[in-house]
Amino acid sequence: MLTEADVRNALHGAINSSDVFSWSKDFNFREGALDSLDHATFLLALAEKHDFKFAEEDFPKLNTIQAVLDYQAGHKS
Repeated sequence: MLTEADVRNALHGAINSSDVFSWSKDFNFREGALDSLDHATFLLALAEKHDFKFAEEDFPKLNTIQAVLDYQAGHKS
């Protein structure tokens, strides 16, 4: 299961900014920090590292740390 730290570390890897560690879990990083390429890179890296798949059509919904955690929790294999 993904943790908040897992998501934050993947975000940090995608944009190389320590700001991710101060964002609230509901901060919309698609509006405030990540462009579409960074967003896809973040989700794909997170999925690969944790052996999990995000459906590409769901990418637009995965725009906060909490949304990513909720999505993964609801799609356990």
